[in-house]
Amino acid sequence: MTASDSNDPSLPPPEDSAIKPSWKPLLWLTAGLGTVIALGEVFFDVLLEGLELLGEGIFYAVEGSEELLEDKIEEWFDLDPYHAEIVTAWALTPVKLVLGVLILMWLWRLGQRKLFPRVRRYFNRQYHAVQLAWRALWWPYRILMILAISGGLLILI
Repeated sequence: MTASDSNDPSLPPPEDSAIKPSWKPLLWLTAGLGTVIALGEVFFDVLLEGLELLGEGIFYAVEGSEELLEDKIEEWFDLDPYHAEIVTAWALTPVKLVLGVLILMWLWRLGQRKLFPRVRRYFNRQYHAVQLAWRALWWPYRILMILAISGGLLILI
């Protein structure tokens, strides 16, 4: 059994002939990290706004359907709004909780089967490309570090 035949994460990834050591992965990594650091506040604000929008959508979907049902219960059983709301809350809360748990379980299984392996393969491939590039092109960074250290020593002297 070879490393490419098994899915054991402790084994090294198989050599990918499409990945060639070059400057491109290192430049993309540096540019990506720089962009994430520079736009971190913007990404955080966009993430918070997106989560707020998702929460509002879920709230309106759940509350809107509940209001519609309360109106129908009032009409069908000739109840006042307070009692219709109590009946709806007692009847729908367990149903909503069970439905929410079932949807979360379905999403988790879908992620485990399809999404997480794809993301893991993508990041392993990118990491492997950066690793190969670093192994092949490490010498300019050694020169850069020597220059930085000697420049720091000259500033201190």
